[in-house]
Amino acid sequence: MMDAREFFRITPRNVAGVVSMALLFLGYHVVRIQLTKLDEDIVYAHYQESINATRMFDAKTLCAMMHKDYRAVDVAKTPRGEQRVVLDQMQACDATRESMAMMKKIVAATKLEPEFKYTIESVTVSPDEREATVKIRASMRIGKRLSVATTGTETLVRRWGQVYSTYTDTRSTVSMR
Repeated sequence: MMDAREFFRITPRNVAGVVSMALLFLGYHVVRIQLTKLDEDIVYAHYQESINATRMFDAKTLCAMMHKDYRAVDVAKTPRGEQRVVLDQMQACDATRESMAMMKKIVAATKLEPEFKYTIESVTVSPDEREATVKIRASMRIGKRLSVATTGTETLVRRWGQVYSTYTDTRSTVSMR
């Protein structure tokens, strides 16, 4: 059994162990910081992934892009009137699954592919590069009968290399002819 004096004795092996641990900790810290930073290229890549998932009706990918603390606020104008909806991550994911399933059915029935337009109006990255506020404008049309136009602001964060939406505040107009 090793006594305390022997354990704390400075030997090349102990010094190498301490230096190795310090380098390992420093490396972990640097990697962790780099994997939480956002820039415009990362934001644009995130939206391209979102567009691709929407075109594929991939609700699973779209849900994975929502942070566990996600919150969405949407004021929608529909033929039935104006409606304000507030959703948490689980509710938003359920709504996304329902929307993707409905769009799939509409496309199958009409044989018309949806047309998507997505415009990122501005990206503001916080000074610490850990959050981005994005102003977006989007529209989706299926034939001449159904169209949805949305404008809003979304807040993004990055954790371990994955970009998540934490908050979305939008205004939508739904037209059915």
